[in-house]
Amino acid sequence: MPKSTLPIKEHTRPVDCAAWRFDEAGHLTIWTADSMGVIKEWEIEGGKLKYVKDWKGHETSISCLHVVEDGLWSGTFTLLNIADASFDGQECHLPSIQ
Repeated sequence: MPKSTLPIKEHTRPVDCAAWRFDEAGHLTIWTADSMGVIKEWEIEGGKLKYVKDWKGHETSISCLHVVEDGLWSGTFTLLNIADASFDGQECHLPSIQ
């Protein structure tokens, strides 16, 4: 499991979640998601984290990232209000991210 020992300065807001995948060749791709709704994609190059690109589309904090066979799922959730059983949440699917 990858372990971060340094802050990720490219995010301007707190990182709420992360996901990663090794491909068949052993190449590691990492995604981090922040409280502004931005997903950043990273690679490891020379033993260091290298920024690749941003994935935008959420309007608020991203709560979870989940790697699937053909991409990455991202979700934004709010709390369930038990009193009136209403759910005020959303799930967002970005291009190339499901």
